[in-house]
Amino acid sequence: AMRWYYLFPSWVRNQRLRYLFPTMMIGYLGNNFLPARAGELARVILMGRHNKISRAGVLSTIATERTFDGLLLSIAGLIALQRVQLHGFWWIEQIGFAFAAMFLAVLVLGLCRGPMKRLSARISEQFPGHLPGIVVNKLQSMLDYLECVTTVSGLFRVVVFTGLVWLLEGCVY
Repeated sequence: AMRWYYLFPSWVRNQRLRYLFPTMMIGYLGNNFLPARAGELARVILMGRHNKISRAGVLSTIATERTFDGLLLSIAGLIALQRVQLHGFWWIEQIGFAFAAMFLAVLVLGLCRGPMKRLSARISEQFPGHLPGIVVNKLQSMLDYLECVTTVSGLFRVVVFTGLVWLLEGCVY
């Protein structure tokens, strides 16, 4: 819950984020019993409703959380693969590199908030109607919530908490 707390931008953290831990546990419960990780949507709805904050922003914190998890697990898997002889299974390492590259690319795109906002605005101008404007507003709200990973201290904090989360998870087994 502490990692998720620090994934919210400072202007949201300055409010009292209520029900952070219970919301997270309800989401994890939903992930175990509902298909397609629908528990994450429960987290979005509950956090948005209880704290009166943007649901698109909450979704971006969860996507950021999953991106850091995926990047760390991809790197850990690649390190573990170096210790194992994979005769005839060379493709597993290539999949690991592909996932690490994909998660790193998503992280870099998230870090480029300004250019991504301008690009989304330019793309939406090419389409008629109100829908592109609505989509761009939601996307820009999501990008605003990525403030925490655009500073060195915020990025460091999230990386450390992600490492601790997975270290504790590994110690359980």
